[in-house]
Amino acid sequence: MFAALSEDIDGAMAASSSAADGAPIEYGLDFGVDFSLVTRDNFAAAADRCEALLRTCAFVSIDCEMTGIKGESTERPALGDLTKQRYEKCAKVASKFSLMQVGVCPFHPDGNGGFTASPFTFYVLPDVKTASGPIVMFADTAAFHAENDFDFNAWLKKGVAFLSEAAFEAALARATAEPEPREPRDRVVITNENDKTFFATSIAELRAWYDGDAAEEFIMPDCNAFLRRAFYEELEASFEEAVVESRMIAPPDGGKKTRRMVVMRLDEAAKAERAAAKQATRVAALEERAGFLRIWRALDVCSKPLIGHNCLYDLLFMFHAFEGPLPPTLPEFKAALTKRLPEVWDTKQLGLEAGCSDTSLANLCTDLKTRQGTPPVSLAVGFERYSTQQMEHEAGFDAYLTGICFAAFGAMDARPPSCKGKLHLGQSVFSLTLNNLEADAPAEPAVTVLHFEVDGSVEWVRNSDVLQALNPLQRPMRMRWLNNEYGAFITLLPPPHVDAAAGAVPRSPPPPIDLSVIRALVAPLGGTVFTLDEYVAAEEKRMEEEEKEEEAEADEPAAGNKRRREEDAVPPPAKRSWSISETFTTLWKQLSRSES
Repeated sequence: MFAALSEDIDGAMAASSSAADGAPIEYGLDFGVDFSLVTRDNFAAAADRCEALLRTCAFVSIDCEMTGIKGESTERPALGDLTKQRYEKCAKVASKFSLMQVGVCPFHPDGNGGFTASPFTFYVLPDVKTASGPIVMFADTAAFHAENDFDFNAWLKKGVAFLSEAAFEAALARATAEPEPREPRDRVVITNENDKTFFATSIAELRAWYDGDAAEEFIMPDCNAFLRRAFYEELEASFEEAVVESRMIAPPDGGKKTRRMVVMRLDEAAKAERAAAKQATRVAALEERAGFLRIWRALDVCSKPLIGHNCLYDLLFMFHAFEGPLPPTLPEFKAALTKRLPEVWDTKQLGLEAGCSDTSLANLCTDLKTRQGTPPVSLAVGFERYSTQQMEHEAGFDAYLTGICFAAFGAMDARPPSCKGKLHLGQSVFSLTLNNLEADAPAEPAVTVLHFEVDGSVEWVRNSDVLQALNPLQRPMRMRWLNNEYGAFITLLPPPHVDAAAGAVPRSPPPPIDLSVIRALVAPLGGTVFTLDEYVAAEEKRMEEEEKEEEAEADEPAAGNKRRREEDAVPPPAKRSWSISETFTTLWKQLSRSES
């Protein structure tokens, strides 16, 4: 059924099995050297090797470890979320917390029907010169990472710095910009006689050097900030070819260094050459500060399928860290991400659509490796760390398992084209489809999801009541209530047909249903049902109305102030004065009622 896709990917894998010049690919680094853990100490060499492997791999799998993925109560997933609501919630979380590790694992065909994997685990830490705000981590997250032997010292002391592409472009613009001319200002006036003598003597020595053909540089004498400014102004006014820079210079006797003015005489060509060299130095330093941005760019340039497992958060965190602020809307995010990463696969979604019973990463990988025909995967030289250790929740190891799952699904012919760009959403009846900017698909295409809504006057409806009412349909189903307590999703499942012994097979389309029949069945319960499309339309209308109300409330303060001013202009009603007889009469009535 999916042979065409498999042939395309297999062809790409075969084409990538050797370098462009026909030489065999060296998958590892130096023999006996472990490059599976990458810090700033070995980043340069590891990045060179990773870039080379990405250029020639068949596909690459990724995984991330973060400081947290739990937001405030308003940011937590809800079953009734539309995909754009879920994106907004998850984007807030990804913008609040930080990356700790990024796993990148290129897979190469080994020529024998299997693959060779090269799993890198990069410890990453924001560039301290540009990072703003705290690193946020909850106590339970720290405990989780500690239980899984996360090396906090490697992360905090030697994590690879990174800039986002947006931060890099802004810094590059500053580094390559022409210096702005200084606004004219009045020159300082030297009044102290000793300073006058010192200044005149120094300028005379400078003039003698400038007019002669002596050393390339002239070091001005040590002085205070006031005289330095006077020297700068005189150089600018009277020495046309002079270029000045400030340096820390030790005196001839080897004492403490002091900041001195160093003057060079350069013509226009030499000035331009010097400016270009300084700019190149600034750009090179910026590239070094960019750090892991190199790998993010390499993932873009290689244009190979990128594989994740339950990877929405991985993609959001990586985009925010290495690309820039997350776009405000889901369609904008989809467009920006697919421009960088045009082919993304989620093995969690593949497992669900293939009918796998347990799609948690480790268990899914264990299951798939036992299936007949699953291609063998070996670790490249220099990456043997995971051959004897199970390091779950280490980014490189989880990326390695993810790639094994993807290779297995390919061998099972279980990578349908409809799953390309389709991301699993936990606690949702939807999946997020990257390649469709506007619409998203149901999470399970072989099922029918209905929205069951109860009339607000009905006091109590149990799951068993609803399922019993729908029993005439003779369909397996499940029911999950929404947060509003008056609605639920009813998922009508296809008849069981997966033979566990034979392995998972893609589910067939669901049989047609008659909505009027279902509505008649649930009507005695005080409820009705809607299609998933009708639920989405109603939710979008509700959200649109809420936005209008919020906009109106934003304009309310001005209108409210006006009303309050008008109310203040109206005199309050006169207070009624009570007589003593009326007061006693009222008290007597109250006492009489209390005695009776």
